[in-house]
Amino acid sequence: MAARPLLQESELSFDCHNDKEGDVDHPVWSANRSSESRRLMLSIAFFSISARKPSIAACLQQSSQPSPVLRDLEITYHEQRFNGSLLKETIYRQDASPEVDAAWEELGANYRYFILPETVAHEIGVPKYHVRINPKYGGGYPVSLEATHQIHS
Repeated sequence: MAARPLLQESELSFDCHNDKEGDVDHPVWSANRSSESRRLMLSIAFFSISARKPSIAACLQQSSQPSPVLRDLEITYHEQRFNGSLLKETIYRQDASPEVDAAWEELGANYRYFILPETVAHEIGVPKYHVRINPKYGGGYPVSLEATHQIHS
């Protein structure tokens, strides 16, 4: 394969200019102005595209497993400051009591499995070889919320 120049002949010009001292000419290769302008505009365009803030939906799509929740609910975020040190006593670290049980219940620690319809399961990419409920019992896939698995204290 023959080598190709980075710039075409038509994009190059050979100019001579005098040094500030005045008596020596130095050859200078330069790209024509339209080529430089195109490269500058292309650089600005790529920077603008890469620098924009992604939408919440785009972030969720990149960081979450496919889920009907992403499709059916409008998810928003807010900053929440909390003290997660071991010395900070929260209701979740207290001895068992009805109040502690209620706090864990409110977090969803006792959510049970539910049935995901086959049509939704196929939309979000659940493989057909996963455990399915027999159609005579209603069909679908037994699933649970991932958040309940992630609650460890």
